[in-house]
Amino acid sequence: MDGVLGMGVAFLLGMVVTAGLMVIVMRRMMVVEMRSPHDVPTTLALLQQEVQSAGWTSPGTWDLSAAATKHGVAFGREVTNLSLCKAHYAKRVLDQKPEMSVMMPCTFSVYTKGDGQTYVAKLNTGMMGRMMGGEIAKVMGGHVAREEERMLASLTATHTT
Repeated sequence: MDGVLGMGVAFLLGMVVTAGLMVIVMRRMMVVEMRSPHDVPTTLALLQQEVQSAGWTSPGTWDLSAAATKHGVAFGREVTNLSLCKAHYAKRVLDQKPEMSVMMPCTFSVYTKGDGQTYVAKLNTGMMGRMMGGEIAKVMGGHVAREEERMLASLTATHTT
């Protein structure tokens, strides 16, 4: 009986350790971040151009720093979100799972860090889409992820300071 109990404890411990490692890995993979060679306004302007060139639309930007300041909270850094959408892709996803609207529109966040550098972050739509499977994997895990990567890659590849 002790051997069976020991195996059961070892199995449970292995599951706990595996789950803990998965949480750590998922946290690191959930958001993709890259450094921009430009300041926040220039990065936003270039991204808006890339969004339009890629055939996407941008419903707008949201200056989180300014919004927080209006409520008496200072971030101490610039933080602005750029929304982007491609209606064709949104329809394909929402036809399958309307609850995915919680992740729409897609967002690029442009901000500064304590090092004074500008960064761009986005959700890892490729990973999230693949986790959902089916049509959502094709759209988010494929088309959307590739197009977002191209938009961000062109920011550093074609617009250097």
